[in-house]
Amino acid sequence: RDAAASLPPGDHALAENLLGRLVAERSEARERLLRDVLASERYLRLLDALVAGAASPRLDEKAEGRAKDVVPGLVRRPWKKLRREVAALGDDPSDEALHRVRIRAKRARYAAEVAVPVFGSAATKLAQAIGALQDVLGDHHDAVVAESWLRTSAAGPSTDGAGALVAGEMIGLERAEAARLRRAWPPAWKAAAKAGRVRWLS
Repeated sequence: RDAAASLPPGDHALAENLLGRLVAERSEARERLLRDVLASERYLRLLDALVAGAASPRLDEKAEGRAKDVVPGLVRRPWKKLRREVAALGDDPSDEALHRVRIRAKRARYAAEVAVPVFGSAATKLAQAIGALQDVLGDHHDAVVAESWLRTSAAGPSTDGAGALVAGEMIGLERAEAARLRRAWPPAWKAAAKAGRVRWLS
């Protein structure tokens, strides 16, 4: 919608037609989710298992340890995996590789957030820095997915020449946004890496 709003006024109605298709697809996907997944026996068993796990959690010997001794290891593992994923990227990472970094960042952020009650501001700063990286990479992924959807939609049988032109304009905007975010993620990673240089993680 942001991309559509930035188009010349004469193209707004055509952009709304494209977005109307996206809304319809989303609505159909939501109906399938509700019907095929959230009403399934498998999902209901998962909910039962989660409730049972919360009511009576299975704990290992680490549960007897002091939080200051146990929690760093819980954060260190996803943090190291995130660092390895970033180190393996190379100079021109693929969109898929950046998406994998985003997934690793999300896991590391969740772990750092768990550490906040034990390690306070150091864990908070790490969680926030990783969260900022995750946001940049999430927005990048959104732009990539939006461009892909627009390409498929523009090539569809129900798109005329004017609709294809508007889709092309929007593709250009999404591509520019993805390029901007490709430039933004390395500084976000540097900030997260700096926040990760804390004594409690070692």
